[in-house]
Amino acid sequence: MRRIIQRYILREITQTWAVVTVVLLLILLAARFARYIGEAAAGELPPEAVFQLIGLTAVQYLTILVPVALFLAIILALGRLNADSEMSAMEACGAGLRDYIQPVLLLVFPVALVLAWLAFDLSPQAARYAAEVQAEAEQTATFGMIEAGRFRGFDRGRGVFYAREVRDGELRDVFVRARSGADDEGTEVVITAASAELVREDTGARVLLLHDGYRYHGNPGEAAYQEIRFERHGMRYQLPPIEPAQRRHTRPTSELWASEWVQDHAELHWRLAMPVSVLLLALLAIPLSRAAPRQGRSWGLLLGILVYLVYSNLLGVGQAWIERGRMPVELGLWWVHALLGGVVILALARHYGLGWVLGYGRRPRREQT
Repeated sequence: MRRIIQRYILREITQTWAVVTVVLLLILLAARFARYIGEAAAGELPPEAVFQLIGLTAVQYLTILVPVALFLAIILALGRLNADSEMSAMEACGAGLRDYIQPVLLLVFPVALVLAWLAFDLSPQAARYAAEVQAEAEQTATFGMIEAGRFRGFDRGRGVFYAREVRDGELRDVFVRARSGADDEGTEVVITAASAELVREDTGARVLLLHDGYRYHGNPGEAAYQEIRFERHGMRYQLPPIEPAQRRHTRPTSELWASEWVQDHAELHWRLAMPVSVLLLALLAIPLSRAAPRQGRSWGLLLGILVYLVYSNLLGVGQAWIERGRMPVELGLWWVHALLGGVVILALARHYGLGWVLGYGRRPRREQT
């Protein structure tokens, strides 16, 4: 009988967890997708890189979403069983706290292992790769995504480029405005050409090769103005190098472990907090799912969200304290986990009695109506 009850509870939690995870992930990705679409529409990002970045972002979001999604799923699943009096029927058959904890732990331990892999290995890799993809997209966006009939800025807004028609790699009716100097005080240069093409050199530099046009050199309103007629004119521009991501959340865990900087150890404690939090939150969800018959199911859910917000903010505060040297590195974020662990013990003792929590109780204490 107990195996049937545990399998039933495990199935209900797993199904609810899958739905909650997908819903939360779609909500978060929707905002990021809108941002990437806007950058692609503005020509700052290649369209083919949008879904690649969305996939990499989803991997990073899962590290944070999995603990809270499982926490809410346990509250919702067990709360439904409690509201439909199925828990009362199970307890009448001899079920108790252990019959609720065992299926939860059967799900939580594999999830914690996968979450540890995400936090320590896969998520930093995804963050590094996403930073490289976005940096490369910004690098090649100067002349790499030319659209016919549309003005396009380059050189950090110091220049403007326009082509009336783009056909088979050839640009027609080209207009270029730029500065000849290294700063905004340089002389203005305006170039018009009947056609142009982009050429890549072996050194990595790019050359905009213009044909049959005019080059105007000088500042508007000044007498010193030059007009040059050319049959072929080349404009060389060097793309900025792709710098590797140096943010701590993108660095491999092995580098953080070997580092002597407290900021790196703060990031390491943050990654370790993910698998630890999923276990503590799952245990806390069990007593939060119970409510008196007339109390309603939303009370436990609202209280659970409040507890999670306080817990996650304390983790952020603790990480900031470690980075600033206000908290010993050895203590890390364990004090936050200890506080939540105390809340878990008190919540379990309140609903099931201290004996059930310590392992010698016989029957759970029933809710008062």
